[in-house]
Amino acid sequence: MEHPKLVAASVIALAVTLFAIFSLRPIARRFGLVDKPDERKRHRGYIPLIGGLCFFLGTLAGLVYLGYLGRFVSSLMAGAGVIVVIGVIDDLNGLSVRSRVLAEAAAVCLVIAASGYYIDDLGALFGEPTKLGLLGIPLTVVAVIGLINAYNMLDGIDGLAAAMTMVTIIAILLFGDARLSAPGILLLLQVLFAALIPHLFVNLGWPDGRKVFMGDAGSMLVGFLLAWSLIYLSHPSVGRLAPVDVLWCVALPVMDTIAVMYRRFRKGRSPFEPDRQHLHHLLLDAGFSPRAALLAIVATSGFLAMFGYALRNSTDFVSTGAFVALLAAYVFWLPQLKLEPPGMARRRSARAIAGARARANGGDATVPVPKAMNPAQPRQPVKALCVISAASEAVTLAPIAQQISQDDRFESKVCITAASARETEDVLQLFDLRPDMKIELDTANDQSGRASPAAHSGMERVLDDTKPDIVLVPADADAAFAATLAAYRRNIPVISVETGDSPAAGATAGADALARTTVRTLASLHMASSQARRNLIEEGVPADRILVADNTAADTLHAALEQFQHDLELNRKLANHYPFLRPDSPLLLVVETPDAVDSAEAIAHALREVAGQRQDVDIVCLVHPGSPVAERINARLGGLANTHAVEAPDYLAAVYLMRNADLIVGCGELGAEVIEIGNPIVIVRGGSAPVATVEPSHVTRVLAEGDAIARLVLSLLDGGRAQAATVGPRRHDGNGARQHVLDVLAGMRPRTPADASRFAPQAPAAAELTREQT
Repeated sequence: MEHPKLVAASVIALAVTLFAIFSLRPIARRFGLVDKPDERKRHRGYIPLIGGLCFFLGTLAGLVYLGYLGRFVSSLMAGAGVIVVIGVIDDLNGLSVRSRVLAEAAAVCLVIAASGYYIDDLGALFGEPTKLGLLGIPLTVVAVIGLINAYNMLDGIDGLAAAMTMVTIIAILLFGDARLSAPGILLLLQVLFAALIPHLFVNLGWPDGRKVFMGDAGSMLVGFLLAWSLIYLSHPSVGRLAPVDVLWCVALPVMDTIAVMYRRFRKGRSPFEPDRQHLHHLLLDAGFSPRAALLAIVATSGFLAMFGYALRNSTDFVSTGAFVALLAAYVFWLPQLKLEPPGMARRRSARAIAGARARANGGDATVPVPKAMNPAQPRQPVKALCVISAASEAVTLAPIAQQISQDDRFESKVCITAASARETEDVLQLFDLRPDMKIELDTANDQSGRASPAAHSGMERVLDDTKPDIVLVPADADAAFAATLAAYRRNIPVISVETGDSPAAGATAGADALARTTVRTLASLHMASSQARRNLIEEGVPADRILVADNTAADTLHAALEQFQHDLELNRKLANHYPFLRPDSPLLLVVETPDAVDSAEAIAHALREVAGQRQDVDIVCLVHPGSPVAERINARLGGLANTHAVEAPDYLAAVYLMRNADLIVGCGELGAEVIEIGNPIVIVRGGSAPVATVEPSHVTRVLAEGDAIARLVLSLLDGGRAQAATVGPRRHDGNGARQHVLDVLAGMRPRTPADASRFAPQAPAAAELTREQT
């Protein structure tokens, strides 16, 4: 095979895999092809299980470009297709061990029947070749199933299964001397290697942090292909590998699988019952980071392959004996080792010296130096806790929580404090997030601003359980007050996140104002938009304690719109919520905001006129029950068949209506994210004249005068959506402003008392307010 054609096939495999990953990711969520975290799986969010399917398609595309590769490769890819189907079914529904083993055995028998290859020779262990004859068929079935499950068990941390497969491919090419004439199976492995590259990067979080897992379909596929590659290359008729070379190519996966199954047998458990006894689990539990564990395992696998290659000129008996000796050491000796990350011993020695000096100076060596203030403490991820009460807060916090969860400098958890968490979870799921805990707090404040004792004790339990280094709270959330006080008592820095443009100074009163003042005062830092920053400064917050962040609500809007674009089932589900909407009728959506009371009468008059002249238009008013705006609109529009007053829905339903609206009428100022949706918008303002401001071309401001509003709305409806300059929401992921915020938060674990003072709450107001509130 010409070298340029192999390079082209590899490029095709890589490109097809990358395209498949980004194309199938939204579809996977729709069909439930996702991995959900549990007590053993500690990843965050629902991760699509499409990696294996994607690099299978990429490998297939590369092989099709290469052309005819021989009977064995054709038979192998047919069996691989069966394995992928089995894996996808297992990822979706969870097959029993018996069903999966029977299906795997059927795929192995298919390849044997189609190609005629199986394990026929165990090598010259005792000077003469050890022939097996027909006994090699059941041994082949057992060996292939064993290696399939070995790679399936490897898939425990990001990048491990793919990286180990790539190491094994390199070892096979080395042992098989790919410089010579390459049989079709070696070409297949090189194409597979290229197809694994994009999966490995995305699995590790490239380019946007939205990961995919290879799933059982992928781990079973690589185990199946590698097992058959080794069987074929070690077959006497091919002779590119000695049978003992096969062991060295897959040394670490085989050793780890045998060791884990042995330990399970010793404990009287099923060898197929999952646990946390694999090498990557042991390294993680010993304090290695996931990346350090990945590098350590890949390096060990490469070392074992090179060690086996160095023994290639020795007898099969010597090479096999060396493998068995290392296997025994791995099984019996490894559990006795005290694994620890590099440098841990040096840091432990530094702490011992510091303790000796403290004793020499008369200090109490039995009192540990606080972890947050210990300069010798190993640098560990900053534990961040995000406290969210409602979906409206998750709209702002979810993008931040996602970015924190994807940053190796942080270990993040999300706590929902709302009585009904479903809507909040729906917003979090847009960013592959799920709550780590859900509690119900009585967050109602009395007239003095005091939160209930139950709310305080509830947040204290959360902080005691999670032991965070920093706490992020929405500035105006019901639970923010209790969370801030609980964190302040434990000297935990609080970051107050403004969920909108923030009320201007003096805009709030009573208990809410007192609670907000307490949160504002006790917070170590504030995250806010540019407008909110100006308001906070007016409230007396020092400018150097305000971190300017971008419009994260726009990111949530973009994620929701992307979800609607790909999830047809979600569209049908939400459409069923509004059966009164006619399929071919234009939709006029009226959005109420709290500052719309003065404009309510004029808007109601205009809507009645529009409803009478355009009976083909469906008018939907999103109102808050009991509000003056809702009462005036209902009084004016009652009895009209094409008008519908709907209580303000959850976030996804609201975005669904705004996305499908031909025109949006805002009763008062709308949020920037609503404006960025791109549909034509009319903003009704009270007062004598509109505010002079530069608006996007799809936004029109009008004074609160009924006839003027009606004329403008009718004109825009007649023009249709063509008049809108659709801009769409802008994404801000990874921009400099938010990265700066993360850099600051990553330094929130103080190293010295001087550092700690940088994040101390404002004094003396903090102490005075705390005494009053508690």
